[in-house]
Amino acid sequence: MAKTAAVRHPWFSRFYARFAANADRKGATEHRRELLAGLAGRVIEVGAGTGVNFAHYPPTVTQVVAVEPEPFLRSLAEQAAARAPVPVVVIDGVAERLPPHDASFDAGVASLVLCSVASQERALAELLRVIRPGGELRFYEHVISDERRFAAVQKAIDSVWPYFAGGCHASRDTVGMVERAGFDVAECRRFRFVPSFLGFPVSPHVIGVARRPTELRVESDASFEELGQGVCLRLLATQSIGRLAISTGMHPVIFPVNYILDGDTIVFRSDAGSQCDAISGQPVAFEVDSVDADRRVGWSVHVWGRASEIGRAHSRELQARIHALALVPWAPGDKDHWIRVVPAGMTGRRIRRRGEAGHFSTQNRRESPTTER
Repeated sequence: MAKTAAVRHPWFSRFYARFAANADRKGATEHRRELLAGLAGRVIEVGAGTGVNFAHYPPTVTQVVAVEPEPFLRSLAEQAAARAPVPVVVIDGVAERLPPHDASFDAGVASLVLCSVASQERALAELLRVIRPGGELRFYEHVISDERRFAAVQKAIDSVWPYFAGGCHASRDTVGMVERAGFDVAECRRFRFVPSFLGFPVSPHVIGVARRPTELRVESDASFEELGQGVCLRLLATQSIGRLAISTGMHPVIFPVNYILDGDTIVFRSDAGSQCDAISGQPVAFEVDSVDADRRVGWSVHVWGRASEIGRAHSRELQARIHALALVPWAPGDKDHWIRVVPAGMTGRRIRRRGEAGHFSTQNRRESPTTER
């Protein structure tokens, strides 16, 4: 498992533990029961905090894997796990780089955490990755108000609010981000909740249910769609052949390579002395696409970054994990040099045709553990 970047909020974590307990007495307990009702199977909860949700999981849940990066809150969550009515495992980790494998959970839970993650897009892309096709995302979050003046106030205080509230943002459009990440929002209840005067700027709340589609769909409106990073990564994971573009000094060269994803990092293998072997440390571009000529639909994803050979400069843990990936070269040769491309940027486009929907299956997704950079 890759090392988790340190997340420490020693003052705020202690304040939050007391604030959460007070909020539960004022009504948040009922919100948590509503959030978790009907869940079954294996569940991942991101940003578990003090573990206050654990007591409310129904007996149909077979296991909860609770991810919490803040040490003080994680210690409280471990104590709560010991008292939980269902099996709970508490692990260190961040929402943007979840350790579990693809499609390994029946449901995911995000409870008052998407306001404070460093990247909602990355966090939701990770949840989409680890939840099985057809599985649910349950979310209970404070969000930007649908009242224009209140929303303007929330946006204004976000210039200072995160510094005093452990990275929390008052004005995030979380429901919109859930939809843009690729989830289908099935239910969403909006309400105001003010457990204390300190919570007034973040009083607009939502409780909702979203589902991971069983297929990626191209809608029918005869236009190009610009794709976010989460969708791009999901599409990259459906393929195994891409085009690598490098510069030889005299002219650019493009050639196909078979690859696998390690989190958001592209990994392929090369022979000693080959053109690929000589690109370590150099900027490269990588492109993957899928086209259905009959329906005239398709997509392409373009990644750029620097290539590096996995070797002594990297941790033994990373070397072992990369070498353990199920990447079998198509071309003959030893291919004993492992190259990875860490994205500096990523864009994608998908064509939409009026009256026709293209479907790109995600059922053959490969396992992609998180990437240590």
